[in-house]
Amino acid sequence: LVTLHSLGALDDNQNITSRGRKMAAFPIDPPFSAALLAAQENACLAEMLTVVALLSIENLYFAPSEQRDAANAARKTFAHGDGDILTLINLWQRWHAQKFSSQWCRLHFVNNRALATAVDIRKQLANIALKQGVEELNLAESASSFDSEAIRRSLCSGLFANVARRDTASGMYITVVGRQKVNIHPTSVLHSRKPEWILYCQLVFTSKMFVRDVSVIQPEWLQSAATKS
Repeated sequence: LVTLHSLGALDDNQNITSRGRKMAAFPIDPPFSAALLAAQENACLAEMLTVVALLSIENLYFAPSEQRDAANAARKTFAHGDGDILTLINLWQRWHAQKFSSQWCRLHFVNNRALATAVDIRKQLANIALKQGVEELNLAESASSFDSEAIRRSLCSGLFANVARRDTASGMYITVVGRQKVNIHPTSVLHSRKPEWILYCQLVFTSKMFVRDVSVIQPEWLQSAATKS
């Protein structure tokens, strides 16, 4: 309930708000529903639909043991300096530019079936947005360009609890909520960059505590997100 209240889905009397009803229509976790609503305001809904769809699937990449170096090199061609979420959009747009080619997927060690599932998920989410009054024009995907800051700001509106700051002494990150020490996962495009502030979509427990699907953010965006929620 605390999470729903902080996202603006419940009022002070724990009654569902109009925002909460819109969020509940999407069959995804509330923080991502909130990010979709924020994306409408930030004129990046098409890209956020893609992001949520891609984060909903598993095994997007594959790397045969005898071709691991080639797979890693192929994955780096999608890398975006602002993080893993923008990297996903790069991958999606290049796949579209290749007319959804399964051969392109094989050459780039991307799971074509997983992408096909993401297409179905995206269509489902887009249909819900249309029923809520979003104009179809706003769901159209750009072939090459996107607003990185708008997308990351929209993520902050829903996932503001998933933020960490780099500790200069240890080089690790300290989560804002819970004060846990975490590391950026080695597969992240930001693993060697180590920006000061990050937003993550997933917390993974192995031998260490890692964060995955990481984006660079600015701390002032969090204040703006809290004001809108």
